[in-house]
Amino acid sequence: MIPTLNPKELFSKYRPEIVEAIEKVIDSGVYLMGEELSGFEKEFADFLEIQNVVGVGSGTDALTLSLKAIGIRSDEDVIVPDNAYPTAFGVAGSGAHARFCDVEKDTLTISAKTIESVLTTKTKAIVVVHLYGMPVLMDEIINLARRLNIYVIEDCAQAVGAKIGNKYVGTFGDIGCFSFYPTKNLSTMGDGGAVVTNDTKIADRIRRLRMYGEDIRYHSLESSTHSRLEEIQAAILRVKLQYLRDEIKERQAMGLRYREALKQENLIPGLLTKGLTHGYHLFVVRSNNRDRLKEKLEAEGIMSLIHYPQPLHFQPAFQKIGHMTYSTRHFPVSENASKQILSLPFYPGLPVETQDKVLETVRLWI
Repeated sequence: MIPTLNPKELFSKYRPEIVEAIEKVIDSGVYLMGEELSGFEKEFADFLEIQNVVGVGSGTDALTLSLKAIGIRSDEDVIVPDNAYPTAFGVAGSGAHARFCDVEKDTLTISAKTIESVLTTKTKAIVVVHLYGMPVLMDEIINLARRLNIYVIEDCAQAVGAKIGNKYVGTFGDIGCFSFYPTKNLSTMGDGGAVVTNDTKIADRIRRLRMYGEDIRYHSLESSTHSRLEEIQAAILRVKLQYLRDEIKERQAMGLRYREALKQENLIPGLLTKGLTHGYHLFVVRSNNRDRLKEKLEAEGIMSLIHYPQPLHFQPAFQKIGHMTYSTRHFPVSENASKQILSLPFYPGLPVETQDKVLETVRLWI
């Protein structure tokens, strides 16, 4: 079978260096909050050209802690794209209300226009999701947020390495949140995440929130749980970060190869916007015959996934949020997309002949 994603392949070429890094941590006797974490935080900050990186337990925790750090209240709203499934759980964990909005048809990402349609006086923050690795155009969203004094948080879980101009996503808003889940472009062998920001006050508060609200050990300024990026995972990330630029280039070359082989109407987006550098975490196509396409691919031994099969307002967990009832709401672009999208096998190391088999089968049945 040809897998859609292959975390084993993402680690295999660096196995000797990763094993050496893990053994170094084992021998050190320090397994939390040590030199590997601080080293990764500095190196990732240098990579992104940003002042502060705070390693945390997961991408979901990164969102939750970011919202808590800006002082979110339980009666305030956070705008979230309706088609970004995991993002809503990070918002819910903060105690705030997730307020869903629809997305643009061509990109399946939010815009200033879709955000404005759901703004209220209770809106505290906007979570911009760079879905599939495709950067969202940030200028209009930033301008809107500044005018209304609203925070902008970038969810870069699928977009590490993506750029707008010469600047990496995650560095445009007030805060950027990253996930290092095993299948991501920059990945751990477990859970992991990071918060990045140029606001030192926000960074300092997140550092407290990730460790019982402590400013120094055993002295808590506020009540909090813990969310720590472990030393072994940080050591793995330090190895993989050295090769991230090369892996992104490989993903981009593969992504362009896929795009050239398929019709424009089946691509997301149809055309790549000049000045945007796609991170290519996933390669997602759309088809009015998605379910048949999925079945035909599987018959040829080609696995595929749906990111994501239901928009958020269809999820039982989010039928009612605070004063909002979502069971009666309608987000047509997100709803239609959930019936059309399919993620194809796509990861560094996927052989060219395997890529050809995938593309030939897709062209036949899409």
